[in-house]
Amino acid sequence: MAFYDSKLKSIGIPETCKVIGRMAFGNCTNLSSITIPSSIEYIGVYAFMNAEALQTCNLNNIKPTCKIRPYAFSGAYFFENATLFCDIF
Repeated sequence: MAFYDSKLKSIGIPETCKVIGRMAFGNCTNLSSITIPSSIEYIGVYAFMNAEALQTCNLNNIKPTCKIRPYAFSGAYFFENATLFCDIF
């Protein structure tokens, strides 16, 4: 819950980061853009819950071994069409 309910508008996660924890950016209702680097191995449950302003989420670089927990993007409706090459469990 590192940035839970913060007023962030954009995030660039560094390559040194491996995990986006449970509810890390939950209720960040102003968050409109995020780039997730290839170093990410795990995205926790509700990580981006209710990030309703999210328009751009770059997931292109994540590895097929990245684990995305259920509801990681619950309430973030930016996906019109997405192709992911990773496990969702």
